[in-house]
Amino acid sequence: MNHANYNGSYIVARADDTSQNVSVDVQMSFPNDNVMHVTSMAPTEGKVTYSDLVQSNEDSQGAARGSDTVEIQSISNIDNHIWTSEQASLAWLKAQFPTKTEAELEPYLSVTESILTRREYLLKGYAFDVLGFRDTAPLSATVEGDGDDIPYFVDYTVPAHAVDTRMKITYKMADGTALPDVVTSNNDGGTGDTKTITGYSGETYSDARYHYLIPEVAGYTASTGQVTFDNSKRDADGNQDVTITYTKTPTTGTTGGGSATTTTSSASDTSSMASTASTIAPYQVYGKRALYRYQNVDFKKSERVQRYAKKAKAYAPVFTVVEVAKSAAGHTRYELNDGTYITANSDYVGNLYWKGAGYTNLYVTNPKGINTHQATTFSDKGRHLKQGAAVGVTKVVKKGQMTRYQLADGTYITGNKEFVSPTRPLKVIRVKTKATVRLYKTVNLKHVIKTYKRGTTITIKGWDYSHGRDSNQAGTKRYRAAGGYITANNHFVKTIQ
Repeated sequence: MNHANYNGSYIVARADDTSQNVSVDVQMSFPNDNVMHVTSMAPTEGKVTYSDLVQSNEDSQGAARGSDTVEIQSISNIDNHIWTSEQASLAWLKAQFPTKTEAELEPYLSVTESILTRREYLLKGYAFDVLGFRDTAPLSATVEGDGDDIPYFVDYTVPAHAVDTRMKITYKMADGTALPDVVTSNNDGGTGDTKTITGYSGETYSDARYHYLIPEVAGYTASTGQVTFDNSKRDADGNQDVTITYTKTPTTGTTGGGSATTTTSSASDTSSMASTASTIAPYQVYGKRALYRYQNVDFKKSERVQRYAKKAKAYAPVFTVVEVAKSAAGHTRYELNDGTYITANSDYVGNLYWKGAGYTNLYVTNPKGINTHQATTFSDKGRHLKQGAAVGVTKVVKKGQMTRYQLADGTYITGNKEFVSPTRPLKVIRVKTKATVRLYKTVNLKHVIKTYKRGTTITIKGWDYSHGRDSNQAGTKRYRAAGGYITANNHFVKTIQ
């Protein structure tokens, strides 16, 4: 943002500039009487939305949409010890430059951290209301210009609430093991296994996007993904005590590397594929299309927790369903094991496991392949089956809410849709280049290894998808060749076998 650290406005355009887009001084007023100015390009005099002005500023600065919001959120979260200054700096940089990696952003962290910490005064004693900002930002504002000496000026009050609650979070491992570094290094505002944060009563902070306050621990699942400030729950020392426990993530029985009980997204409204029973045995579904996860059963845009892109089955988001619920409008929802909700619409989600008993063959589709096992518990590891392999199955065996398929030799494989399919995949053995094609080290086509001229025949060993487990980005199919990956785009390569 282009800021000025003083009260009042300054002239950025004159009223006779009405034949073109003009600069507008947007004064962002905070409840503690501090202000921040944003210089935006906006239409001529009349009604515009505040959202238009903010986006205009982002565009003029070459930053991504939404980065100004993250800046204010970062300032608030530093002051309230929810994020460390380094975490806040990284969040803001990622918001401004979403295509850059953390390694590429690292040289700018110290400068960004210095900028944010200098601006902490803007929200001192207050907490930024992110949902309120999203709700009110689209409201229309009048852009005024009334004479040569009067600037085009908009005054906007940033939604924030006085801090009235101190929360003491205690982190622990359910199995008694020591807290990993990723948790203990996050204790700005606390010591050892605790972290003290501040906010306003009624505020809910969800960590589904950043995992800064409630870090992810490999092989474990946190007892919650969000915290809610409630000053009625303060104890004798004046703190609201909250404990976050990490328990071992139960395996799903997948082989060759798989997805566990990740809680993921949510989306649409409409029809149901679920029972109306209020209590069910937990089971897993995967996302078929782009969707959202919501805080409450009645889906509101302002209560979206996270968006998930459409992915190939191998990398689709997986949700653990614990209840089936109805919205006020009668739409069926799935309640997840972290208390959030997704749609139950069968166009958007489906059962994670194949249930069919009539399959005679299954085909390995996961890029990492799968393993066979001697028992349905999958406690052992048998032979490895590569991607593209076909196996004959003799029967389906139910293992809780999961399925296993028995092979002719008596061993078992997973029925997880991320790994196998009853539909034979198109097997590409060789392609011929139709233009210059490069071989890359990574599936995201980074780091060129070599270049193939037009007309070159390349042997294909399998396929994969870019952006793997990155739920924010849809993946693109790639071919795996000797030493790396090439495009699977038929504009560049032609299948010859």
